[in-house]
Amino acid sequence: MNRLVQATLKHGLVPPVVMEFPGITVGGGYAGTSGESSSFKHGFFNKTVNWVDIVLADGEVVKASPTERWDLFEGAAGAVGTLGIVVLLEVRLIEAKRFVETTHSRVESVSEAMGELLKLTER
Repeated sequence: MNRLVQATLKHGLVPPVVMEFPGITVGGGYAGTSGESSSFKHGFFNKTVNWVDIVLADGEVVKASPTERWDLFEGAAGAVGTLGIVVLLEVRLIEAKRFVETTHSRVESVSEAMGELLKLTER
């Protein structure tokens, strides 16, 4: 993921969801349904993937997307490789911002945390 971000930043772009642990790959983020700090806005990482090429157990390589083999596309996200191995994928990119605002809120309960999150996402 780090190399992808470095390459896309040169063009003023970044993936909407960037894995924060440096060891997670793009394929691992899809196969593991990675949720990161920007996921509250963009969804889990797999929701930023346009399509995948995946090798099935019989060796066949197939393309899956929201419109083509959608069941495999949705099922393989988070299946940790049990439905096949992702060998290529396309990730949506967005304009990179120069600065990112980070907000920390101390809360005492889940309901209070949900209230804070709703306030932040309504902006």
